[in-house]
Formats: sequence, C-alpha cells, structure tokens
Amino acid sequence: MARQLTQSSSQYLEYGSAIVSAPPFSFACWFYRDSVNYQELFGLGSTAINNWHGLLLYGTTGTGLRAYSRGAGSTHAEASPASPTAGAIHHACGVWAATNDRRVYLDGGNKATDAGNQSPTVDVTSIGRLVVNGSGYYYADGWIAEAALWNVALTDDDVASLAKGFSPLLICCGSLVAYWPLGGLNGRHDRDHFGQYSLTAYNVPTWADHPPVIYPCGPHVAAPSTTRVPWHLFGGAAA
Repeated sequence: MARQLTQSSSQYLEYGSAIVSAPPFSFACWFYRDSVNYQELFGLGSTAINNWHGLLLYGTTGTGLRAYSRGAGSTHAEASPASPTAGAIHHACGVWAATNDRRVYLDGGNKATDAGNQSPTVDVTSIGRLVVNGSGYYYADGWIAEAALWNVALTDDDVASLAKGFSPLLICCGSLVAYWPLGGLNGRHDRDHFGQYSLTAYNVPTWADHPPVIYPCGPHVAAPSTTRVPWHLFGGAAA
C-alpha cells in the first residue's frame, strides 16, 4: 500500500528536523496525482525563514516536475521538459549535486538542470508539503510511495534504474540515509527502513495500492538431498 494524501484535508508526513541540510543529496519516489494542482512531493523547509529545497509538481499554469532551492532572497529552479499527468503512475527524482547544481528527472529521464547558486538554511523534512517560514504549502493530492533520501548525487543510470522499479535498497545503498516504503512488503506504516527518521502522519492520510517494486531477496542455501542443512540457516531454530 502507498500513502494516500488529500490536498483539501492538508494531509502530509513529516520529520521534525532536516535529515540532510546541504548538497549533495538526492530524493526519489513513485507518485500518482489525483489533480493537476501544485503539489510538493518532498521538501526540506524552514520553520523560521523563507528558505527551502523542494521537489514540486507544477499546477495548471505550468508543466513538468520542478527541483528548486531558495535562499538569500531568490529562488533557482528547473523543470522537467515532460509533464506528469493526473491519473497515471510516475517516478520522480531530484538531485542536488552542489549549491549550484540541481537536476530533476521524470520517469527516469526527461532530465533538466539548473546552475543557480543557493545555500538555504533548513530545519524540517516533509513529504507531501513544503514548510516555508513555519507555514505549510503545496499539499499533495494523490499517493506517494517508495520515498528515499541519499547523501550523494545519484547518476543518470541510478535514476533510470529506480524508474524501472528497482528498490532504493539496490541503488547506492551505502549512501542511503532514509527509506520510507510507505507500504508494500513492509506493511502499513511510516517508519524509516533504517529506524532513524520515521515520519509522523498528520490529518489522517489513508492508503492506496502500492506500485510494483523489485526488492532485494535474502540469501538462499542449496545442498544435496542427502545433506542435512541446519534450520538456523533458514532463519529457524537450530536442530
């Protein structure tokens, strides 16, 4: 199951500090938008000032998926050349490689880049909204699943693999800071897979069908039929 968020009810998920605070970092997720309103998939925002990093779905007046940052009184952003439609499953990824290097991808391609220099001060991590000077904006309207945050800049090939359905656990796993399946094989909860940055759900979001994902599988043991294999190798008690 994926997390279903309704814009009219201001539903969102949040962690009360900035899990990452400066580039390099990358965020990716699967999403399904119920409307073409402006919607924030991911935000590193501020409870005190007008600063942020975010991954935004454009509304009816624009097109594409936007990776953007604001600090020092100005905003720098770039939008994907293709537009994610309502009523369809899409993959989104934003890569903040440096303070002057932002990249956005839709469905593993449709890449766009921005070189504006920004160094925001952020203190809260959100999925489904953006926090600006303590207020929430651009609430999501649809579902979000398989959300993940890395402390490196993912490559084009990394992003393409994610969009093919590979779990974030299979992509740069050594640099994976937080992974929120938001359903799937992990069940209905908002916990971080690693247990450090579990999210809090606000205004009672519900659940929707989960996208198909290729998860890593555990080791298998093969042995001749005449060989007795201890049960503990399969996760059970030793014989």
